Amino acid sequence: MNWSQVAGIGRLVLPGVIGALAMTHVITDSTAANLTAFLLSILGSSVWSGLANTNLNLSKAVASVPGLKVQVDTSAPYELQAAASDPNVKDIVPAIAPYVAPTASMRR
Repeated sequence: MNWSQVAGIGRLVLPGVIGALAMTHVITDSTAANLTAFLLSILGSSVWSGLANTNLNLSKAVASVPGLKVQVDTSAPYELQAAASDPNVKDIVPAIAPYVAPTASMRR
């Protein structure tokens, strides 16, 4: 199990635990405070998931698989193009244009 998987489980389990504690009045005796804690845990989990699942983070996760490289072309989002041109990022690389052989109609 890697860090990304542990964080993903945490994003799901943590709001549930906070919700259970809040609804059983373990956090505080105030119903409004417990509901606020529960709603903030859900909001925090949503924001955390949104930040964790950006194109760059997902591409880094794919590139971390041994033997795989992510090839980025000019239609990719800016953050991926920047990562492809960064020499410190080894497994996200610029795509090499495929060779297209001239056809008979192209020859004159």
